[in-house]
Parts: sequence; C-alpha cells; structure tokens
Amino acid sequence: MTDQKLLRFSLRMPSGWEETLIWQLQQDGWGIGLQENSFQAGHLDDEPVGTSGNPEVVFVIRPAEATRLRVRVEELAQSYGWKPQEWNFATSELAQEDWEFAWRKSWKPFRCAGFVVHADFHERPSLNLRATDTALQIPTGSAFGTGGHPSTRIALRTLKRWYSEQPFDKLLDVGTGTGILAVAGALAGAKVNIGMDPDPPSAGQARQMARLNGVESQCHFWLGTLESAKGLWQVVFANLQSGLLQYYAPMLSQRLVPGGRLFTGGFMDKNEEATLLVFEKSGLELRRLHKHGRWRAAELRK
Repeated sequence: MTDQKLLRFSLRMPSGWEETLIWQLQQDGWGIGLQENSFQAGHLDDEPVGTSGNPEVVFVIRPAEATRLRVRVEELAQSYGWKPQEWNFATSELAQEDWEFAWRKSWKPFRCAGFVVHADFHERPSLNLRATDTALQIPTGSAFGTGGHPSTRIALRTLKRWYSEQPFDKLLDVGTGTGILAVAGALAGAKVNIGMDPDPPSAGQARQMARLNGVESQCHFWLGTLESAKGLWQVVFANLQSGLLQYYAPMLSQRLVPGGRLFTGGFMDKNEEATLLVFEKSGLELRRLHKHGRWRAAELRK
C-alpha cells in the first residue's frame, strides 16, 4: 500500500446481532466497529430476530485485508445460522484522514473505577480530572477494544478493587488486545504486568499504549497464547469467549499461586453454567458473578 487509502467494509445482517458481531470481530483484532441499531448485549438463540430492518455495521480495514475479513464474516454468518438472503456486505474506498476524523468525532472519554479512559488526541484540561482520577490513554484508531465493552469495564473495576483490598505485584493478562488491563495494573501500582495475544497487531498496540501512559518499564507484551506464559501469578485476567475460557480453565488454574485470583469475562448468560462448572472442576472457587445485561464475568480464587 503506497498511500493511506483504507476500505470501508459495510455489513448488513439480521437485526439483533450487531453487538455480538462487533464484539467478536474486535476480539479477532479487526478494530472498532460502528453500528446503527443495537440491542443491549446481542441476540440469543431462543429470541426472535426482530422486525426493525437489517442494521449496518462498518469496519475500516486495509485493502489487503478485505478477503480475510470476508472469509471470517462468512464463517460467523454460518455459525450464527444466518440465511444467505439475510446478510450482505460491500466495500468502498476511504481515505485515512476520513476514518480518523470519524473516530475522533465518535470517541468520548469516560470514567471507570477511578480511571478516565480517553484517546491520545484529548487534551488533558478537557478531561476535568479529579484529584483521585487516573488518566488511562488509548492510541488513536486502536485496532482492538477501547474499554467500552461491559466485560472490560467490569474488569477495570475488579482490578482496582482487588489492588485496593490486597495489593499485588504481578498481573497476567491473557488475550490482552490493546493491553488496557495490563496498563491499568501498572498504573494501579503492580510492578510486573504482562500480556499476550495471538493476533499479530496486538503486541505492538499494547506497547504503544504502555508508552503513552508512561509505564513501559512495568509492562511486557508478545504474540502468543496462554501456553507461552510461564511461572505462577498472583492475579490473572482472561477476558475471553466462553469456548476459550472452558478450554483454558485447567491451565489458568495452574498459572495461579495458591490463593491467587482469576477474573474471567466475555461470556454470555446462555454459557454461564457450563463455563463456571469447568472452572469449579479445575479447582477454582467462584467468589463473585457479575451480570450486565446478557454478559457475565466471574471472580474466582484458587
């Protein structure tokens, strides 16, 4: 790509699936999706699709990535049970500066657990920071989640509360994305904060986020899965899909010191029972279950 041209990937789908699709593609590393109509937390299998018309979800990608995204959407459409006539997509050229303008216009700072999450183009005076606030800066146009998803906000609140109740020195963030939780751990006071993610862009963006927040010496990120994380940890965050949580439950338990704490998020209510049962069988005790709409997150202790 010799210039900074991007593609606008516009996808129409059955109503009620917008947030589920956006969350899944963000987890896959496709960046921030913009949507029109939205349900609070996605569509469940036993609910009617609805009659509000086919909504549109937009992702902005590089031209070379169009085929890979199309294939991924086709996989998801099949797994969601969409009929061929119920969904379609289109691409159109978009200048980089157009997307950044749209990103800046739509992205607003927000407070969560004493953190003020904001983009790097927001001027400090405009944040109206309180004496007890900690600014948490996100890179412009970040290709992963930016803290707005319910499970990430719950994770930030949990992290801050855990550190307040029992300070920890080491934090492991599995599926780190932007690195927001590892960086938040460093800002809270943890000395060693590491994260890994199998999506190639993640580690670079997480390092950039650590630099923006002045905690690069306390953070380390790399391309990889949980298998690549060695040692024992006081605190582990795994903000993952239910299938991955169930698969990795035994290994997550093995990575914890006795008495160690595990946060798991990103699963929906229909997967709650099966997910929690696997963690119980892996030797972990449920201490708290968070509910936000249809999303679930759990605090467990070894």
